[in-house]
Amino acid sequence: MKTTNNTCWHLQVELLTPLHIGSGTKLVNECDYFKKAVNAVVVDQNYLFQSLANSNEDLQALVSRTTQLSDLAKIVGEEQLGLSYPLKSFEKGTPLPAKEIQAHIKDGFFRPYIPGSSLKGAIRTVLFAEWIAQQDQATIQNALPQPPLPHQKKHFLKTRAAAELSQQCFAQHAFKRSKVPNFDFLRALHVGDIVFEAKDLTITDVRCLNLRGNPLQVHWKDVGTNRDERQWQDTHGIFAESLLPETHGILTLQVDNFLFENAIAIELLKLPNQIGLNNFQNFKQLLNHHAHQRLTQEHAFFKQYGVSSAAQVCQELLKQINTTTDTAYLQVGWGNGWRGITGDWMDESLEKQIRQWYSLGRVDKPFPKTRRLIIKQGQPSLPFGWLRIYSPESSQTWIQQRYQQQQQQQQIEAAKAAQAHREQQAAAQQIAAEAQRQAQLPPLERMIETVIAATPQQADYISLLQALQQGRWESQADQNAVAQTIRERMQAAKIWKTTTNARKPERDKNYQRTLEVLKWLK
Repeated sequence: MKTTNNTCWHLQVELLTPLHIGSGTKLVNECDYFKKAVNAVVVDQNYLFQSLANSNEDLQALVSRTTQLSDLAKIVGEEQLGLSYPLKSFEKGTPLPAKEIQAHIKDGFFRPYIPGSSLKGAIRTVLFAEWIAQQDQATIQNALPQPPLPHQKKHFLKTRAAAELSQQCFAQHAFKRSKVPNFDFLRALHVGDIVFEAKDLTITDVRCLNLRGNPLQVHWKDVGTNRDERQWQDTHGIFAESLLPETHGILTLQVDNFLFENAIAIELLKLPNQIGLNNFQNFKQLLNHHAHQRLTQEHAFFKQYGVSSAAQVCQELLKQINTTTDTAYLQVGWGNGWRGITGDWMDESLEKQIRQWYSLGRVDKPFPKTRRLIIKQGQPSLPFGWLRIYSPESSQTWIQQRYQQQQQQQQIEAAKAAQAHREQQAAAQQIAAEAQRQAQLPPLERMIETVIAATPQQADYISLLQALQQGRWESQADQNAVAQTIRERMQAAKIWKTTTNARKPERDKNYQRTLEVLKWLK
């Protein structure tokens, strides 16, 4: 959708693999969550402690008695825990974390989200890599810093290695470093957060692949001891709170046309005429070309070192990129490694040069030589953070369908609520009518119904006979009337037996009950 001052897209996003963006905190067992059956219940602590403070509990005695989160939750009642939510393991059968879980970033309502800044950073990396690929070698070499002398390496900032290259790509006309943000053309791109629900979260078991030995072989790093093992089952991994695959959300992308159309802005900022983001086909081609390169590299890596399960996942993602026409693919968030964030703009020769300058691993070995993979179907296989973004046309249809589904769901819920209200009213009327009927009954009949209602699991005549034997009625007239009622009910059930053909009459229960009732009828 285009307005006078901006181009705005509302796009559908679908997660293809689990996605984690950390909040910088960890959920600790019996402090932030407790285990219940197959779930880890993450507790809204503010609501919990407020509920405890407002309760009649003696807080000092409570603290001295227990400090377990699960016990405190039981005192308040798990249905009264505010914004608390359950988490299940992504891999069915995986034990719940014993100690801690890396928390996904959430808003104030415990809703997980993908920050727009994370998405914009991933898009920026793609644009940078595509720009680098179009430049000649001389342009790149001239923009790189001079190689540091041995005594300078300690003070040579790795974070500034591509600063001038980045400036040429995004802010070519900035006249000094402090003005780069003002001239950066990506200031015109506004990326919204994608908000999900707590039910979209899961617990992923992450294992760390590491190449070691000569020749290089796959090992798995134990995050507790930092030791490498040959079998991943012999290691402890990282548990991360992640968004589930096949989860959908809405992404808003907005390009500020003012900066490209206003005469003063054009004169002062000298931004390019267009940045390739105001046309989804251009945007899709950029993202998919980069995603294809990334997945091809990863597929080759996993295939070379025999991690067939991960290689197959990369192959499946490549197939999707090659066969879909209205979708852009992107990798976002934690777990993507050095290539996913920092080094994805370098070709092979440039990477080798940069690694020599900054002592990034051994030059004769691959870099990076580690990967983080999620356990799926009994094997470390899934990479983090792959998603796809649908075209505005497809998204518009999906958003309309989702809106219609929400409307239908609201109508269904409203109808259910109305039906429940009607049933409650009918039940209340029935209770009132029953109370009125019982109030009009003679005392003896009322007592008979009370006895029968007290033991609904057994036959009414048995309940009355037991009450009669226990002396519930004192007057002979009442006893006789109750016995008469028992006889009528046994006759209606066709179990009234004044005679028996049984060899052992004492074992014929209906015959014995009949004889007992006859005693009270005399």
